[in-house]
Amino acid sequence: MEKSKNMNSTNFIVSKGTMTIETFTDMVKDKLSSHIRGCTLEVQETKKNNGVVLHGIRIREPESNIAPVVYMDDYFKDYQGGRFLDEIVMAVAENYKKNRVISDFDTMNIMDYERVKERICFKVVNTDLNRELLCDVPHVPFCDLSVVFYVLLDSIPWQSASIMVKNSLMDIWGVDTDTIFEKAMYNTPRLLQGKVTPMRNIIESILDDGDDRVDGMLPELEKGSMYVATNEMKSNGASVFLYDSLLSGFADRIGKDFYIIPSSIHELIFLPDDLDMEPEDIRGMIFEVNSTCVDPEEVLSNNVYRYRRETRGVEIA
Repeated sequence: MEKSKNMNSTNFIVSKGTMTIETFTDMVKDKLSSHIRGCTLEVQETKKNNGVVLHGIRIREPESNIAPVVYMDDYFKDYQGGRFLDEIVMAVAENYKKNRVISDFDTMNIMDYERVKERICFKVVNTDLNRELLCDVPHVPFCDLSVVFYVLLDSIPWQSASIMVKNSLMDIWGVDTDTIFEKAMYNTPRLLQGKVTPMRNIIESILDDGDDRVDGMLPELEKGSMYVATNEMKSNGASVFLYDSLLSGFADRIGKDFYIIPSSIHELIFLPDDLDMEPEDIRGMIFEVNSTCVDPEEVLSNNVYRYRRETRGVEIA
């Protein structure tokens, strides 16, 4: 009996180690149906930013035309790391129930430009890493990045319901890229307000008040010399790259030009350019962080940018 038990355990480990994300997703879907009753579950692969393909389960509630997708890729890593499948299924079910979209949306509205034009927003993506996407969507070049557009349906911090504007949708609307760009430049700062926060304040808010570790975390920088810029939703916050009043206001506030570090698609870091740091040093730091710490889907660029007060514009440093 003991021998048989060991053999079963070995088989379990081997099968777990050789399992594919596709098989894992199917397993979760089959077990999830007993926890989310009455819904239609479908396995779906989605090409995301930078060409990254994610594997998910689309969950459609009865008579709803909004079907969110719960992605399995991070759960698969947990499973490979030893987390039990039943525990993962329960976590997926709880996560869906907690964050499910309750409101419905009339998809016919999206075809009517007059109904959605005040909800058209923009975000920025890496041009080279999204060549395939850019063939299908209207876009505007910006340094080594591209500005793309979406219709914002709803938003809460770190989560949003949106529809990407593709060339086919723009043709139905009967408008051109310049018209969409103009609308998005007005709407985005209005609907997703930008903010600039000293890095030190963010660290202090994470640590306990008075924790002296704050002083040790930024030893080479003076107090208040590093800032985080994003939008109030903290999602696709690198769009503040094009918030003219936010950039010019920050430059006037510090009284000098500043470097812009693309931390991710969600946020930027501002550094006054009088610090003892050269663009090449910063660029090397960005490349290292993007390679080791940022999810491939969330990488924006390996370049460092400079905002010049004189020209009121952004350029690659």
